[in-house]
Order: sequence, then C-alpha cells, then structure tokens
Amino acid sequence: MFNALLCRRFCMTVRLSFEPKLRLLGRKTTITVVKENFSRCTQISENSLTSTEEIDTEDRKIALSSKEQKLLIQRRPISMSNSRLLKVAILGAPNAGKSTLANKLIGWKFAPVSQKVHTTRHKTIGVLTEDNKQVIFLDTPGVIGPRKMKQHKLEKTLLVDPHSAVFDADLLAVVVDVSYVWNRSRLDAEILKILHFHSDKRSVLVLNKVDLVKNKRELLGIARNLTEGVVGGTKSWSTAKQPKKISLSSLFEKMKLRSGSSAVNSNTAVTTLENISPEEPSLNSNSQYAALKHSKPPHDELKQNLSGVQRRLDEEYMPAVTVTVDSQSNVVLDLHDDRVWTSYYKEVQNRSQELEDKNGWQHFDEVFMISALSGDGVFDLREYLLNETYGSSLRYHPSVVTDQNPVDLARLCVFERMLDHLPNEIPYQVKLKLALWEVTEDDLLRVSFEITCLRKRHLQHVLGNEGKTIRTIAAEAKQQLMNAFRREMSLQLIVKGIGDFYKCDEK
Repeated sequence: MFNALLCRRFCMTVRLSFEPKLRLLGRKTTITVVKENFSRCTQISENSLTSTEEIDTEDRKIALSSKEQKLLIQRRPISMSNSRLLKVAILGAPNAGKSTLANKLIGWKFAPVSQKVHTTRHKTIGVLTEDNKQVIFLDTPGVIGPRKMKQHKLEKTLLVDPHSAVFDADLLAVVVDVSYVWNRSRLDAEILKILHFHSDKRSVLVLNKVDLVKNKRELLGIARNLTEGVVGGTKSWSTAKQPKKISLSSLFEKMKLRSGSSAVNSNTAVTTLENISPEEPSLNSNSQYAALKHSKPPHDELKQNLSGVQRRLDEEYMPAVTVTVDSQSNVVLDLHDDRVWTSYYKEVQNRSQELEDKNGWQHFDEVFMISALSGDGVFDLREYLLNETYGSSLRYHPSVVTDQNPVDLARLCVFERMLDHLPNEIPYQVKLKLALWEVTEDDLLRVSFEITCLRKRHLQHVLGNEGKTIRTIAAEAKQQLMNAFRREMSLQLIVKGIGDFYKCDEK
C-alpha cells in the first residue's frame, strides 16, 4: 500500500513532466493524473481492497465433491430483465501476475499462484456476480509460442488455451509485469499477434507490480511505449519524433532523385537525413469511439480473419472443419484439434507480418496501474469492468465461484506450494496422487495426497532437514485449501520413495 510520503513523491514527479490536476475523490484519497482524455492512467487508491469485502459471499461456494460442483455449475441462473454480462480474458506473459489478479478481482482463491512460471497449466473460469451484473474472468496460462513449447516440452494447453479464451471473451485484459526491466517497454510478440488478429475485441492494458518500481516517473514512459501514445482512440501523449529506419542505399537513391546528380557530398546527406520525419499515426475520432465503446463489437473483421482459417482447412484437410458463430456471437473453433490449430496459427502468423517493428498496441481503451499482490488499484479495475457489462442474460448462478473440479483445485493448491519450496525440476518430476477425500459427520473435509519420488535426491529435497520442508508445504497448502473452500479441514501429505514413506499431517 502506498504511504503518504510515496504518494507525495509520485505527485511531485508527475507534476514536473505533465502538470496534472489533482482531485480528491469521496472518502478515499486518490491521486489522478488528468492529461487530455487519459484520466484513468494513474489511479492509485489507498482503500482499493476494502470494497472487495463488501461482496455478498453468503451463498457463494465451491462444492466439496465433483458431483455437487457439477450440479452447482448447471444450476439455472437467476432471470432478470436488466441483467448484464461481460466475459474478460486475462492475458499476459508467464509470471506476470494474472492469477493473483484474477483471485483479487473476484475476492476468492480459485487460481493457483506461485513465484515460478507456468503455474497455471490450463484455462480456468472465475465468476464475479454483483446485483444484476456478472463478470466472467478467463484466467489463462502465460502466452507462449510453438517454439518455446517444443523447446521446454510443455503441455499443449499452455499454447492453445490463451488463444481459445480470446474467442470466448468480450474484452481482453493484457497484464504486463513492469518490475521486469528487460521486457516492460514492449508487448510480447505473441500477445501482439493475438491483439492484431482479434482487433475487433476491446482491450485494456494493466500494468502490474507498480509497487516494485522505485521511480514512479518511469510508469508513464512504460505506458506511453506500450500504447504508442494512443488510448481510447485519442492521442494521450505528445511523443518526440523519431527518425525513420532507412537503409544507406535507399537514402542515397532518394538523394540522387532530389538533387538530379550522382555526386552527393556529406553535408547534403546530413541535411536530407534530418528532413526525413515519421508519419503521424491515424487516430479514430472521439465520436466513432464513443459510439462503439458501450456496444458489443461487430464480428465482421474477425469473420474475415477466420475465413482465411477456413480456407486453409478446406485446402489441407478433408472433410473440412467448419468455423461457425453461435447465438451469442461467440466463434466456435476447437483449437485443441491439431488440424484447426495448425491452420489457425498459420493465419495468425500471416496477418501479423506488419507487426515486426511494433512495440505496443494503439487500441487499448484504458490503462490501469495496479499491484495485484497488495491490492492497490484492483478495486478501480473491478469497478470499470462491472460498468462495462452489456445487456445479456447471466451465464452462471450467483453462487458459482469457479468451474473447476474441487479435487483438481486441491491438487493445484498443493502443487503451487511445492513450486515455491522445491528447487529446479523437482516439483514437475514427482508424482502427486489423491489418496483420500471425504467429508466427516462433523462436516470436516479430510484430504490426503501421496507424493511419490522416483529419485533419492528428490526425496531428500521434499522432506528437507528433519522434515521441515514437507511440513511447511503441508501447512501452507492447508491454508490455501481453507481459503478456497471456506471451511475447516485436515490435510495429510504422504511422501513415498523407494521402499520408504513419510507422513505429514496438518489438522
């Protein structure tokens, strides 16, 4: 949480460059940088998490058995004449803080979180329902390319699920880790490909981990680079003109044409180079943007992109796999089918050739600066998404939190703690198997997992000195399970090696 001293320092830093207006909003102190039409860029709230606790969680729950959870998901949504809905896909590079943000947004632990990359292995759904509004969050694995998947031998879901989630979403939330210095000044190439191919989808930029950036002045520069100075269809920053990248041969050819002579001296070359200036980007008018902002985007452009996918399918495979659009304007495309994925990704690659020199995306509606871990700025993002819902029937009953199987969720809670406490490849090479799952007469959930180590070195790391490591994993995993299921429970981890076993109980 930003203290008063940090807020004043940030205010002074921003004042030097942009001369903003400061305003006091209601009961919570918020520093807002107002620069033309970019008033949402730097909202940092001290009470950003207090309103999350006001959500009515009395009926919300994750069932204790797979059968009960399935019935809960299939429960008929409440029918309201003024119901509103929004589906949000959370995209970003690995370890950008997507799952932490998703948990904060719905006020419930449903997505696994650890300090290592690729903790989220497949697409998961979290549901936030408030009054007549429902926001469905699609938490996805970190966006990667086919080359990285083959290099590290990763599951196909890590490659396909982010793309699949985009088809289901109405709005894309692109999360960028601003504490990672090397990649924070440009969007990931694979994310740019997704944004370009699905340019009909609305999108927002979320700068995460701002609390780790010491110089707050840098945040505005990062936002300027990632948006190319354009937010909501309006140029929000005055960017310095940069000379075009031009080869030496083409430069001299232009100079020959202008001078009409083959002889060119160095003074002429310098003068001509200085006169070359970049073209100004074309911007949408405010009226066009306002007309489209609160309506569901048309699918004409996406259909045009998908027509290329269909053409490839027709040419390469018989019978062809049909690309269709359902009654809710969602594209039905099974990307887990190898034929469909190959054709789809080839089309994405072809249409993204013009993005080679791009560092950012000019079509973000808003930019948010947050810290998902501490909660700063998360409430502002949550309120924005609730306000962006459109008229539609609810997809889930208000009691639904997630679509995950409770056993899978429990396994992920144990796995995420193993990732944080075990080195290198060990968490991925040990086997985690459910041994017991029962609810006692006292309504106590009892869970037991077996951790099988195939190597003696792995067994020593899992147990730790005098069993300290496995006890820490069990205690933290139990707390995560209690946060997810909102009840008292006992967790037992049984570590097995070659002919040996060790039990660790957390009751």
